Amino acid sequence: MPQAETRKLAAIMFTDMVGFSRQMGANEARMLRLLEIHNQLIQHAVAEHHGTVIKTVGDAFLVDFPSVVNVVQCAQQIQAQFKTYNAEKEKDEQMHVRIGIHSGDIVQKDGDVFGDGGQHCLAAARAGRTRQRLYFAGCLPGSGQESGVRDSCLPGPPAIEEHR
Repeated sequence: MPQAETRKLAAIMFTDMVGFSRQMGANEARMLRLLEIHNQLIQHAVAEHHGTVIKTVGDAFLVDFPSVVNVVQCAQQIQAQFKTYNAEKEKDEQMHVRIGIHSGDIVQKDGDVFGDGGQHCLAAARAGRTRQRLYFAGCLPGSGQESGVRDSCLPGPPAIEEHR
């Protein structure tokens, strides 16, 4: 029996590997091996910051967190972990991850999330065309705008940049 839909204020994160599909075509065995490492790093950070994986699709994770603090700290840890991992690897063994974060209203139904919240999160992550970047989607405090994206690279404070 399908469960009823519920609305909630959520802090969600979407991650994916840069160029995963293209690289799978070039060297499937290598990418499947790297995917295992990627998944372990993401799952460890998510668990440490009290996240709940909503679903995974290939190299992508959609994760719910109890607070914005948890999701941001998790994203920062993920960035730091991949930076450390990549520093020790040859270029073809490196992994780069895009991360989108959204804080706002979502609809939960049948173990999935729907609504603008999930779409903003996905769009924020996909907006990142460079490596090791973190994107925040949602209301920009005091801006009077309904949505925007904040772009942050570790280390340093986030720059604010709107993507529509």
